[in-house]
Amino acid sequence: MVEGQLTKLRSVIVSGTSLVGAAKRIDLGEFLLLSDNEDKAGGRLRSSILEDAFEALIGAIYLDGGVKPARVFVETNVLDNWRDIVKKDEYVNYKSLVLEHAQANSWDSPEYRLVEESGPDHSKLFIVEIILNGEAYGRGEGTSKKAAEQKAASAAAAKLGLLSTDDFDLSPNND
Repeated sequence: MVEGQLTKLRSVIVSGTSLVGAAKRIDLGEFLLLSDNEDKAGGRLRSSILEDAFEALIGAIYLDGGVKPARVFVETNVLDNWRDIVKKDEYVNYKSLVLEHAQANSWDSPEYRLVEESGPDHSKLFIVEIILNGEAYGRGEGTSKKAAEQKAASAAAAKLGLLSTDDFDLSPNND
């Protein structure tokens, strides 16, 4: 693989979505200490909590045992299915891809504008627009600003033709 492919591959594999998937595969949510309210509100399955907890677990393994056990844990629980991850659109970090594209073309960094915010505090809906090189390239909707930005970046990436799984050489000789 060339360097550009490796950068894209890294951003896909270590995305929040893939870390949440890894946390769910090991039932990490069952081991978290949460307040009663957070537990009742579904905190054990909340993506932001699982992502942070998984990253913290990797850090704890590293602090307790060093690089080798942390590497083994990551290889076993994150990198074990990297081929499946890069094939799933939900794992692609479109914000990174769009930023890389903007930088490669000497454009300003993407701007994410909040277009609309609605709903009660416990169930917000955000609509975000992405501006690239002074032009609106897409909109995204999500239950967090981050999710809405990711969807807006996905729309921009599609408009720009930035990524498909064909971008990765997935043949066995390229592990």
